Amino acid sequence: MLAIEYIYGVKRKLLKILFVVALLSVGWVIGYLNVPFIDPSKHFWVGFIACFVLMVLGMLVSQARRSNGKIVQWFAKHDNATDQNIQSSYRAMWMILAAFVFLACAALAYVIHYQTKTLNAYSQKFDSRLIELEELSDAVNKKQQVGLMSNVLTLVDEEIKQNPGGPLSNATIARIAAFSFSLKPYRYFYHDSLGEKPLSPERGQLLMALTLMDIDSTSFNKIKSKVDFSYSDLRNSSLKHIDFSGINLESADLSNADLTGINFDNSRLRDVTMKGAILNEATLNNTDIRSASMAWIQMNKGELKFTDATGADLSYGQFQHADLSGSTFVIADLTSSKLTNTSLMQSDFAVTNLTKADLSNSNLRDGRLIKANIAETTFSSSILEGVEVSSDWFSIYKGETMNKLQEQYVIVDSTSATGSTKFYLNTKD
Repeated sequence: MLAIEYIYGVKRKLLKILFVVALLSVGWVIGYLNVPFIDPSKHFWVGFIACFVLMVLGMLVSQARRSNGKIVQWFAKHDNATDQNIQSSYRAMWMILAAFVFLACAALAYVIHYQTKTLNAYSQKFDSRLIELEELSDAVNKKQQVGLMSNVLTLVDEEIKQNPGGPLSNATIARIAAFSFSLKPYRYFYHDSLGEKPLSPERGQLLMALTLMDIDSTSFNKIKSKVDFSYSDLRNSSLKHIDFSGINLESADLSNADLTGINFDNSRLRDVTMKGAILNEATLNNTDIRSASMAWIQMNKGELKFTDATGADLSYGQFQHADLSGSTFVIADLTSSKLTNTSLMQSDFAVTNLTKADLSNSNLRDGRLIKANIAETTFSSSILEGVEVSSDWFSIYKGETMNKLQEQYVIVDSTSATGSTKFYLNTKD
């Protein structure tokens, strides 16, 4: 008898534990669903019904716990059942209660699902309306800016007609600069997607218009030095053989632009985007292209001398027969780039990613390759004399390329001569 009572006591404790775990699980699920997704106008009634259901459920559970013995005795008295039948009836009672809890949770889940669908539909409708309002606002702003731009360009055109080949007045140039300053960059939809960074398509349009006008070189140089063209949107534009030396195009976007033969000497192109741009025969000497995004560019037969390209992305670019002498490529990415037959004299490739880059027949004399990643880099017939490297450079990378270089060069320690720790490559001959 004591054993049976002990078993019943253990079962009751297990049922209590399972019931608590079930409630905790339901609470966790409800919290995960981020309840409530309910119309604010219906909060009171939904809360009232939920409280009523939970109250009834709590009363049923409490009453069932208090009436366990009475219910079992009632089954035994009326059914003349055995202990096995009494236990079956006892389990049936709890199964009915569990079914009620399940149905209540299923009803709650349906309400949550319905309200979530309603909220998502409302959110999509709101987003579409917001896009419409944004487009309407952009249209109004563009209409105003088009009028102002037309006035500025008309003023420039009248001065050119009155004084062909002569310089523009300082007042006109100042007006262009003031108007450009008012064209603030912003994020907008381009090809059905919101741009990742703010741009100013109006500044790009202004610059394109000025390049098409017959402005003398002196006046155009003043415009480039005083007018702010940063953040200009010049994607897919054609700007071949134009003198943009000294211009400020920081953070501008020239992706897929045709810039063949363009002159960017002494220009400010920091954070510029030129993905896929064509820069064949272009010059970017003494130019700031730090942190620029210039993957997949073509710069064959171009010049990039004494330029700061720290942190720039030049991966998969083509620089064949180009001159990149004296430039800084520290922490830059030149993965899989082609730099064949290129002058790289005195260029700094410290901590640069040159993985799978092709430097065949290139001249790297007196440059730096300190901590550069040259895994699978090709140095066929390249000149590496005087290149600064680490003392263990030959042992870091293995392979046929390094074996050939080790046959041609030896690492020389120049610490005693320079007073600072430095190792460079020297030919064995």
